[in-house]
Amino acid sequence: MAEISTQLLSDSTLVLKLTGPVTVTAESDTALIGAFKQAILKGQLRILLDLSEITYMDSSGFAALVRGWINVQRAGGEVVFARPPQSVKNLLKVTRLLTLVKTSESLDDGLTYFQHRNFQLS
Repeated sequence: MAEISTQLLSDSTLVLKLTGPVTVTAESDTALIGAFKQAILKGQLRILLDLSEITYMDSSGFAALVRGWINVQRAGGEVVFARPPQSVKNLLKVTRLLTLVKTSESLDDGLTYFQHRNFQLS
């Protein structure tokens, strides 16, 4: 089960950082989806998802990430998958989500994406 840490930046971007294996059980699914839901409830709709320290991701973990991304999109927000390992890029490619999900090779690139999109929170 991955550890989830959060950091709210001064520009209102929420950084969610996953560390360790992203495998979903009832407990970890609640934590991962809960982190996205909490962000939505707080109006933190600009999320930089730092995937650089995940060690493994199973299909259930990937599905939970996608569910979280969908929930944020439906709320009018944006999620950038920052520093995804090749295995996650491959999953995004195979599922044809790579054209829909924004990825960045660094946290700075993800933040720049939000700035260039002039993403405003309502």
